[in-house]
Amino acid sequence: MKVLILGVDGYIGWSLALRLMKRGHTVAGADNFITRRRVREVGSASALPISSMDVRIKGLETAGYGGMEFFKGDVSNADFMYRTIRAVQPDTVIHLAEQETVKS
Repeated sequence: MKVLILGVDGYIGWSLALRLMKRGHTVAGADNFITRRRVREVGSASALPISSMDVRIKGLETAGYGGMEFFKGDVSNADFMYRTIRAVQPDTVIHLAEQETVKS
């Protein structure tokens, strides 16, 4: 099955991509890296280092998972989504591209 994961750079999206690829599915991903930017803007950092998407994809290939097609863009942009879905032609789309809200 060919799967498109929106929000693939997040901890759930990336873990799901690995799981699906391990089971033999073809995975493509899309993300706009907004969470990474927001973390940098406030002068913070992840508790664990997170590699760039290029490094992650190269790691997949080295580990024997095969490659992953990646699309950088905003899923709220209809033109971006049209072009991405047309390029991937997925059997299913998993939407994990949400911004979390922390309430105190």
